[in-house]
Amino acid sequence: MKKILVIGDYIEDEYWHADISRISPEAPHPVNRILEKEIRPGGAGNVVENLKELGANVTAVYGNKPCKKIRVVSDNKQITRMDFDKRSANITDFPIDDYDVAILSDYNKGSLSDPSTIIKKLNDMGIPIFVDPKGKFVKYDGADFVVPNTKEMKDGGSFSGEVIVTADKQGVWHNFKNYPTVAKEVYDVTGAGDTFISAVAFYYDLGIETAIKLANICAGSVVGKFGTSTVKIIMTNGCFDILHAGHLDYLRKASDMGDVLIVGLNTDESVERIKRKPFNSLEDRQSALECLPFIDLVIPFSDNTAEKLYKMIQPHTMVKGGDYGHVPSEAKFARNFVSIPVKYDTSTTKIVDKVRGI
Repeated sequence: MKKILVIGDYIEDEYWHADISRISPEAPHPVNRILEKEIRPGGAGNVVENLKELGANVTAVYGNKPCKKIRVVSDNKQITRMDFDKRSANITDFPIDDYDVAILSDYNKGSLSDPSTIIKKLNDMGIPIFVDPKGKFVKYDGADFVVPNTKEMKDGGSFSGEVIVTADKQGVWHNFKNYPTVAKEVYDVTGAGDTFISAVAFYYDLGIETAIKLANICAGSVVGKFGTSTVKIIMTNGCFDILHAGHLDYLRKASDMGDVLIVGLNTDESVERIKRKPFNSLEDRQSALECLPFIDLVIPFSDNTAEKLYKMIQPHTMVKGGDYGHVPSEAKFARNFVSIPVKYDTSTTKIVDKVRGI
């Protein structure tokens, strides 16, 4: 289990769900009849919730004075927001552990007004640092990445590390490369930035490019939900040499089990070691899978099994077709394993045998 340190401003997100059916006789505005109240972690708290949902062991250090945001909503549409801000003391210490990565979640509430001491300690420990910034980036010098939105980028100025810009409909930018937006349906952008930085830090060991792709997909998923939300990752793997109806059926059903479907794909060398020389190249097999709208990301792997990939991704659920015959070794890195019953009596071997018999 990955160990991740989160330091920053905790915000209590409170949602007042209201019925609006009339205009006030006192002034020209709607009367909000409150039906229920809901409280969710926001700010650094939402980052922590996202990381836990992804499977991380999280150590959280929050400012000493939590803030609150109250949103009045009707039919899952925000009517107004009320902010109750407090200034926390600057954080200069944290529990020592062998963290895989650290996230500084700065909402300009005081807890990271001067993060230099924290950053130096993390640098001395050799821990990669991701920052959700506010204000000038120079105060985060020494961190590995800042992850601003477009407005924060304009205000940020120079920075000693790398910058990953989340640009809403324009996707994500890093090192002059654009990663297009992958939002399936924009419903509510609240907390999308928290989800992105959580995911890009969690998947950093996959390489920054793959981590950005996956984080972009995760953020695109939460904007289709109301309020601050988390993401459920589903994963499967295989050779997919000749894509057939059985593959399509179980992949589509796997996609319905969560928010994001990742497919691990054996390289040509891997296929040849465990089966035979593939009929279709890795490039062709990957292109075919990426054409399927219910697959979010395809990641090639070169080992005989996908254990290393599953260990880095730690999906909620691993899925295989019912004809696989046993629980694979990779399942120990997922919280659940699901075998989907076979619907079509077909396989790559049967297709090849049929063609050879013609």
